Amino acid sequence: MRFVIEGHRHLMTIITAFTLIFFSGCGSGYDENQILDPLELVRNFDANPPQHHPEEFVEISLTLGPINTQVQPPGSAETITIKFEVHIVVPRTSKVDIEKTVASRRGRILDAVVEAISQSDLTALSDPDLTWVKTRLISAVNDELKSDEVRDVVFSYFSLLAG
Repeated sequence: MRFVIEGHRHLMTIITAFTLIFFSGCGSGYDENQILDPLELVRNFDANPPQHHPEEFVEISLTLGPINTQVQPPGSAETITIKFEVHIVVPRTSKVDIEKTVASRRGRILDAVVEAISQSDLTALSDPDLTWVKTRLISAVNDELKSDEVRDVVFSYFSLLAG
C-alpha cells in the first residue's frame, strides 16, 4: 500500500492543493447573515430594473407609421392581424450613424421585423411585456444593421385582432 501512495505523491499533492484553494472561499468581504436573511433579499430585489439610462440612450423610429401584418397560427384557420409601431433604443453616441443606416436599409429592416413577429407564436405575442418578441427583434435588427448597438425595442403601439 505504501508503494501505491508514494508512486502518486505528486497527484496527492495536487489534489490537496486544489481542495484547499477550492474550499477556501472568495474572502471575508461579505456578511453571511445578510445573504441568508429572506427579508434582506426581498428588500434588495428590484422587480423592474432600469433598462437604460435616459440620458445615455435615445429611441429611433423604425416605422414611418403603423405596420399591419397577418399571422395564421399553426393548426388554426383563424388569421390574426397585428398592428404595431416600433422604435429601437441605441446609445446617444451612435444615433447619427444608426439613423443613416436605418434610412438607407429601412425596407430590409422592416422585412426582418415583420418576419420576426410573424414567426412568433401566439403565446409570445400575447405576453404583456413582449419579452420573447423583443429579444428576437433586437437580434434581427442588429443583424440587418450589422452592429450590436441596439439595446432594446420599444413599441409605441401594438395590437392583436383575431378574425
